[in-house]
Amino acid sequence: TLSASSLVALANLGPELREGLLGAIKQADEEASTKVADLMIIWEDVPQVSDRPLQEALRGIDARKMALALFNADEAIVQKIKSNISERAKEALKEEASLMSAPKEAEIKEARGVIVASLRALDAKGELTFMEA
Repeated sequence: TLSASSLVALANLGPELREGLLGAIKQADEEASTKVADLMIIWEDVPQVSDRPLQEALRGIDARKMALALFNADEAIVQKIKSNISERAKEALKEEASLMSAPKEAEIKEARGVIVASLRALDAKGELTFMEA
C-alpha cells in the first residue's frame, strides 16, 4: 500500500509523469489504480486548488449540498470555497446554512464527495491545478 506521503508526492508530479505512473499501476491492477487516483484528490486538498478550477468545480453544485459540505468544515476550506463563489451563491449558501439543523454525518460526507468528484473530473480532463506552496 502507498503511504500518505507517497500519495502527496504522486499528486505533485507533473501531469505526464503522474499519468504514466497511474497507467503503469492500472496495467498491473485496475482496482488499485482507481483507489490511488481517488486518494490523490481529497476534501482536505480544497485549500490548495487553484481558484479558476475550483470555481469551475463548484459551478453547478447546489447551495444545499455546499452548505452540507461546509458544515463543521475546516475554516481554511470554508474560506477557500466562499472566496470562489459569487455573491448570489454566498447568499443562497447562507440561507441554506441557516435552515440546517444537525445534519447527519453521512449527508455531510456525501456532499463533500460531490465536490471532490467534481474536482476529480476536472483532474481527469487535465484541468485541475494546485497553487504553489
